[in-house]
Amino acid sequence: MIKNQTKNIYSNKHRLASFCKQQRIVLLGSTGVGKTSLTTRWCYDEMSDQTVSTIFADEHGKDVRLKRSNVSVSILDVSAIRHDDDDDLAMMTEHYSYIRKGEAFMCVFSIVDSNSFQIMDKLRTEIIRIRHEFDYETRPPPMILVGNKSDLSSQRTISKEMANKLADQWNCIYVETSAKDDHNVSAAFKTIGTLLYKWKKKMLKRQCVNWKHIRRNDCTVV
Repeated sequence: MIKNQTKNIYSNKHRLASFCKQQRIVLLGSTGVGKTSLTTRWCYDEMSDQTVSTIFADEHGKDVRLKRSNVSVSILDVSAIRHDDDDDLAMMTEHYSYIRKGEAFMCVFSIVDSNSFQIMDKLRTEIIRIRHEFDYETRPPPMILVGNKSDLSSQRTISKEMANKLADQWNCIYVETSAKDDHNVSAAFKTIGTLLYKWKKKMLKRQCVNWKHIRRNDCTVV
C-alpha cells in the first residue's frame, strides 16, 4: 500500500510540474487590430507587415522565465471575430475550439478602431461562457485587455479613460501597446503569463491534497 501511494505521489508531482511549466495563451479580437504583429514581435522580435487576415489560427511558442521557473508558452493567434447582422459576435466553430484549449486570454482592440473596442464586452462574455461549459470553472479565466497601435495615439478614437473603465468593470489589467514601436509588448505577455502562473498555483492548491509535498519539488511556487 505504501509503495503504491509513493508511486502515485511521484506520478502526480511530475504531472503537476509539467502543468505548471506549460501555458496556452489565446489572442482574440477583430480584424486588423494587430494580434499577429504583437505575436511575432514578442516571439521573434520582428514586426509583421502581414495584411491578410489569419485563417483559423497560427500557433507560436516561446520559452520564458517566470517566477524563477522556466515556462514554455504557446501562443494561439486566432482569426478575427466580427459582428453578424444582428450585432452579435460572428464566431466560427474553430473559435470555440481554441477558446476551450486556451488557459489565458488577451482581448485585443485597436485604439484607432471604435468597432474593435465595442465587441470587447461580448467577447469576454463568450469566453467565460465557453470556458464554463468546458471545465465547469465558475471564475473567469486569466484575462487582460490590450489596446494596440499606441504609435497612432494622435488618431485614437478610444481614450485611455474608456479602456481603463472597461478594465475596471472586468476587474482586469489594461495594457496599451505598439507592436510597431515594440512598446509594452513584452509587458503585456509577461502580465498575462504571470496571471496564469498564479491562477494555476491556486488551482493546484484547491485540487491537490498532497500540496505540501509538491511544493518541495519542481512545481515550487514562489
